[in-house]
Amino acid sequence: MKKIQLLAFCMMFMQLAFAQESESNLDGSCPSPENFESESYIEDDEFCVRLAWDRADYESELNRFEVFRNCDGGEFEMIKRIVNVPFMNHYEAIDILEKDGEYNYKIVAIYNDGCESEPVETVIVYADVCENVMTDVEVYPNPTSGMIVIKAEMMKRIEVFNSLGQVLLVKNIDDDEVQLDLTSFGSGVYFINILTENGNVTRKINVK
Repeated sequence: MKKIQLLAFCMMFMQLAFAQESESNLDGSCPSPENFESESYIEDDEFCVRLAWDRADYESELNRFEVFRNCDGGEFEMIKRIVNVPFMNHYEAIDILEKDGEYNYKIVAIYNDGCESEPVETVIVYADVCENVMTDVEVYPNPTSGMIVIKAEMMKRIEVFNSLGQVLLVKNIDDDEVQLDLTSFGSGVYFINILTENGNVTRKINVK
């Protein structure tokens, strides 16, 4: 009887220790995704968001990444579950937005020991700046070291956005051709919104 009681006590102790270990694995002590970056761009008249990150080193094997999104402060919803691929270190996710607003993204790493990392987060602002798409617009060179030429008939205004949707420059135009200097913004991806009497169009520009 004493042996049975001792065995039962040992089993209870092991279960308690396992529960404590599992609980400790959920405290966010495992590493978050590394080198997280985001950008937004227009492609085929759609507003796209690209999220990219690297897998972190950890003693337990990675199980998956979960990508969450909310709009204008609403509830977060999981939009993608990306499973671990052996020997793959870099991961990406593309999201296509259908309405304007402020979008918050967060990504967590989940490991096989049950540990869930702290999220990495970013904010993307989508302003619908391309409702009336035109094709007779030239923006060059692209990529550029900073100086670009924009050609479009009856231009009225040019707006420059960064990859977060923040407005960096607004310039009123009354011409069919203009030079624009983006050197002061630094290297990166920018969006040029060109408004004319015939409508407006957005072009993605890479500054080296």
